[in-house]
Amino acid sequence: RLAHDSVAYVGDMLAFAFRSLSTEADVAMTIVHYQKEDESPEEKEQGESDTNEAQVEESGETKENDLEGNDESFDYAEKPLSASDILSTSLSGMARPLKSRIVQVITTLSNRVDGESDGESDDGMLDEFEEEGSIVRKKLTRLYEICGLLLFYISAMEKTVRKLEAADEKKGLI
Repeated sequence: RLAHDSVAYVGDMLAFAFRSLSTEADVAMTIVHYQKEDESPEEKEQGESDTNEAQVEESGETKENDLEGNDESFDYAEKPLSASDILSTSLSGMARPLKSRIVQVITTLSNRVDGESDGESDDGMLDEFEEEGSIVRKKLTRLYEICGLLLFYISAMEKTVRKLEAADEKKGLI
């Protein structure tokens, strides 16, 4: 089915990408925004600040001393990753292959069919013209359907990312 149906091929790839995005967004949300059921948000914040102060006291170092170091990994230790950052990292490898395959399908559909005649008479010229017009209409229809799929999945993915960013803003990570 997918070998000759470019719309289904692109649709299946986009559906896979959206399912992956949704799953990874749920995982990132769970990791970053996890809260024990018996613990209120205020207790959780108090517990985090107590833990950070205890770690500084145990190490005997202050944050000022840490800032003087040139260790770039300190930035990640100081500022936790947001759910959006985790999602971006986990899905970064999917963008390039997805884009290249979709561009390949669109390029194939947009190429003109060059059927040169080998010394045939002009009697069949009208039939060839109608046949080429039919092929072009089919290709344009497929391109239009692919554009519709892209617009749909872009809006669905943006909605998922906006929901994740809103949760990050609520927690103060952005």
